[in-house]
Amino acid sequence: MPAPESGLRPCSASCTAMAGASGPKGKSAREPSSSSRWRSPRRRPPTKGRSGRRPMDKTSIQVLFVEDSEVDVELALRSLEQGGFQVSWDRVDLEEDLKRALGSSKPQAILSDFSMPRFDGVDALRLAKELAPHVPFIFLSGTIGEERAIEAMRLGATDYVLKNNMRRLGTVVRRALSEVGERERIRVAEEERARLVQILEATSDYVCMTDPAGAITYLNAAGRKLIGAPDSEGVGKSAGEIYPAWARELIEREGTPVASSTGAWTGETAILGADGTEIPVSQVIIAHRGPGGEIRFFSTIARDIRERKAYEARLQYLANYDPLTGLPNRDLLGDRTLQAVA
Repeated sequence: MPAPESGLRPCSASCTAMAGASGPKGKSAREPSSSSRWRSPRRRPPTKGRSGRRPMDKTSIQVLFVEDSEVDVELALRSLEQGGFQVSWDRVDLEEDLKRALGSSKPQAILSDFSMPRFDGVDALRLAKELAPHVPFIFLSGTIGEERAIEAMRLGATDYVLKNNMRRLGTVVRRALSEVGERERIRVAEEERARLVQILEATSDYVCMTDPAGAITYLNAAGRKLIGAPDSEGVGKSAGEIYPAWARELIEREGTPVASSTGAWTGETAILGADGTEIPVSQVIIAHRGPGGEIRFFSTIARDIRERKAYEARLQYLANYDPLTGLPNRDLLGDRTLQAVA
């Protein structure tokens, strides 16, 4: 009983001849699939150099072929290896096998023939976009007209490579993986930003961001409520408008310069409320720099300290006045007497 197939057979002399030969209609000779049964991914042994050592700069990739010709799979694998990839792969040519493969594995790229006897490439594309929408889908075709190519791209194909120009495959796949990686980075960044905004909107502290010139680019819900600006009305106005003159002067003279030179400044200032009253705050100003060292924007967090200030004033009063009569106590009287005779 012969041993089960553990991977794609090495391309023999006859296989090579088939890959280079053309049929009576000018198409590449095809070796139909002998079995439609889905198998677990196979790893193609890495190509060895003249010294017999394995190349160390190969990019590992898991590929799912939707292809009925093992000869064409072999040609694609060789092109990918020449393009710097170390490939783990599997091949299917029926719809149910594609569903099973996408349900049990996570290919990094899908390479599909456009026209097959038992499964249409466009149907494979639709199924892949449903089950694995973020995986690049690249058509491999002997011939593909302009209209069909446009239709394939409209349906979500990443790219297509003609089989008589297979040397492009490595470049096309690498570009597709790069685009997927960039989209994933953008998605993660957007999710992180959304989480951060959710936190900032929920905090009771005033949070504001400005450009280097001082124009407000973000103001959280607590900040908008504090200054009486509904929704995003505060965005675009100068941050200096929300401070009383003395606090604005302190920030311009000390807060911004210190934050610019050391990264952050902490102090006590005040913000003008919706009715124009001064609201004392404990404030932190942070300078955010870009990769080149330039200041990209400033952020500030301010906490309402009215209760603390009222408590401090009460303690100061109790330290100097009788709580029942309101008259100066002995300590204050003595201090005032010393000041008078000095």
